[in-house]
Amino acid sequence: ELWDALGKVASEHLPDGGFLIAYSGKAHLPDVHNVLSDHLSYYWQGIVTHQGPGAKIFSRKLRTGYKPILIYQKGDLTAQEEFVSDVISGTGREKDDHEWQQAEGEAAELLERFTALNDTVCDPMCGSGTIGVACSRLRRRAVLIERDEDTLHSAREKVRNNE
Repeated sequence: ELWDALGKVASEHLPDGGFLIAYSGKAHLPDVHNVLSDHLSYYWQGIVTHQGPGAKIFSRKLRTGYKPILIYQKGDLTAQEEFVSDVISGTGREKDDHEWQQAEGEAAELLERFTALNDTVCDPMCGSGTIGVACSRLRRRAVLIERDEDTLHSAREKVRNNE
């Protein structure tokens, strides 16, 4: 249901040609694609490669060496001006501030590939504030949303301390 809500909000608030870019788990990927496709146009799927032996997926007896990045666009598909790679080399595990924290270097790569200076980026599940910090360093504006007040306060402090 969160994916459906995310798709609805993105379709209402993104400008035409704007991107929804989100990390996703793999077990329910077909369902996630179906739900997002109800609201936006599928653009592409990228990946972030993991370093090391990979996380264990016990339900499937697999070691995974990557994380999917789902890329959707509002309106008719419009190609990027420049070619960008759909693979990002992982910069290592960062879980110091939140259990779902993503690496800042990986977030910065996505922002550089799909946004321009002064663009506004919305992170509706900001957790530790990684996107906000990366936006600040790359001169993008960030709207951070988090339902846990303590986590949101920590994320805001982290962004302020990295400005």
